[in-house]
Amino acid sequence: MSLHGILNGTMGIMIVIMLTNLLLLPQDRHMRPQDAPVLMEEQTIPQRPLRLRIPAHGIDAPVEPVGLTERGNMDIPQSAFSVGWYEHGFVPGDTGNAVLAGHRDTALGTPGIFWALSGMQPGEIIVVETENGPLKFRVTRTEAFPYDRAPMQEIFGAASGRYLNLITCIGQWNRQTYDRRLVIFAELMQPEKKTLPIL
Repeated sequence: MSLHGILNGTMGIMIVIMLTNLLLLPQDRHMRPQDAPVLMEEQTIPQRPLRLRIPAHGIDAPVEPVGLTERGNMDIPQSAFSVGWYEHGFVPGDTGNAVLAGHRDTALGTPGIFWALSGMQPGEIIVVETENGPLKFRVTRTEAFPYDRAPMQEIFGAASGRYLNLITCIGQWNRQTYDRRLVIFAELMQPEKKTLPIL
């Protein structure tokens, strides 16, 4: 998505501090998380995300942690070719909804890191490289929401499972932001059990 896109206005993605309007992306190019739970300061980050790979769509990008602006909004990735992880939110691989956001296109309208995200289908694999090794997530569904009416709790909130949600912009450009947000919902895959040969 562009520098005017999803993280436009305070994109924040994904807990104990309540923020405001999660998928609303105004002109200041940041996204403002609403009802996004924030990790307590004393908690550790066991699997800090380092890189996102979606081989089927040619996506391979560094992940950078983003915090809050002075206005209390989630900041955005510095580059249209990197992915932002809200470091006050859930960590990929932990229980809850971890969220990564990326630009759909650049300020010039050329493809950004999440340009191909709209082509993803349920069953496809997302790989998050972490400090503790790779984690694989399987896409469960994709859905687009009006930029100001997305289900914030479902995207950013607490959950009993281990989820990863990717967000970018789609739709029509209205000179301030795109009018819809695409969310890719994915669930952590359990490691395959190795069968030992019978001696």
